[in-house]
Amino acid sequence: MVAGMTARAAYRGYVQDGKRSSRVTRLHVIREVEPWESLPGPRFWCGQSAGPHRKSVPVILDPAPLHPPAGLRWCPACIGHLAERLGLLDDVAGEVVSYDPGLTDIHAEKWWELVGTQREVRRNRLLSGER
Repeated sequence: MVAGMTARAAYRGYVQDGKRSSRVTRLHVIREVEPWESLPGPRFWCGQSAGPHRKSVPVILDPAPLHPPAGLRWCPACIGHLAERLGLLDDVAGEVVSYDPGLTDIHAEKWWELVGTQREVRRNRLLSGER
């Protein structure tokens, strides 16, 4: 991924109508293959194939949304690998391990608001080419 480039996300849809099966629960992040890599076809960061299968095609969201669509959750492996690649793994890990499940709803809401603000600052920094 190059500075200024946004991530793309995808989930599996049916070939005929593009609807999502109820068994599809993960939103994956597409790994952009570098020219020197010899991977067979597009991949997600978790290692799964991002190409079309016999009865399902990837439904690509470009750019990736800040929050997954209703009924989907982020693929933990994709997020972890991408955070590591972007140099944000320590920040993400720090936020996760400092989370206190005993917080009241109001405190949790403020915590998520703070995390969202921090993410937006990091995203803008990455898009401007800063580290």
